[in-house]
Amino acid sequence: TIPTLINAAIIIMVTAVTVTVLKFKEMLSHLLHNIMPTISIRKAIKHYQHSVLKKVFRKLKTVWFEERAQWRLLLRASVHYYTRLKYESFSRWKFYIMNRKQKKIKQQIGVYFYQNRLKLKCFAHLKDIRSLH
Repeated sequence: TIPTLINAAIIIMVTAVTVTVLKFKEMLSHLLHNIMPTISIRKAIKHYQHSVLKKVFRKLKTVWFEERAQWRLLLRASVHYYTRLKYESFSRWKFYIMNRKQKKIKQQIGVYFYQNRLKLKCFAHLKDIRSLH
């Protein structure tokens, strides 16, 4: 999830900042003692920490927006899927009902023609029987 990803990214970045600050302090103290005695160490460290923190937050922001974009795409995809699923279900249900009605009508037409055919046969036999008498 996004919150755990952000927490993990923050922890990693803070440890990276701490390690780099310690290395930077060591390098800076060596530099200042040998080359530039006029620059204050605290000011340089503060500037470095600020620039590193800026980079960290910039990276965190890009990660956050990428994750958010992926989450949006997943949300849109799931909404599309469920909308399509509802539409398909409804249209297939409608087709089933119409098909069932058509079968019922065909069945009734078949029964009607069968009954009329029986009546015609009966009347034809009655005519034959009457003509014999």
